[in-house]
Amino acid sequence: MLYPENMRPDDDAYWEVARIIMGILWVVAVGMLVFACCTACCSKELDTLHRGAPPLVYMLFCILSGLLFLVLDSNLCKNNRLVQSLNVDGKVTSVEFPETCSLGTGGILVAIATALWGLAGVLSVMAQRKASKSTEANEALTEALISDDV
Repeated sequence: MLYPENMRPDDDAYWEVARIIMGILWVVAVGMLVFACCTACCSKELDTLHRGAPPLVYMLFCILSGLLFLVLDSNLCKNNRLVQSLNVDGKVTSVEFPETCSLGTGGILVAIATALWGLAGVLSVMAQRKASKSTEANEALTEALISDDV
């Protein structure tokens, strides 16, 4: 068992979701990204893969990193019995632990990274649309620029 008896997170849905996201989904997402990058080099449709994948990856990473903030709403941060018992029985240490969690420097950086992942996804979709419009305009040109009748 990973947790003491008085600190069972079974009844805390936010903690369970955050644990699943941190433990499983990030590993699966990054593993799929590495596998896709390694196999994309062998594909005949390399341009198609490189055009479609980045926006999806950026938005997936944005969603996953944003869901990590569910920990702040869990009993781990709001109603942690272990911290409460340490503060009451804190005769061993002179340190008093805060009752609730707050965002530190790392949390603020994760929030900024989440916003940047989302921005990268939106901007890459906009860039793809602009590139596809210019490609369609170039395909509409059927007349040669230089005549063969010399």
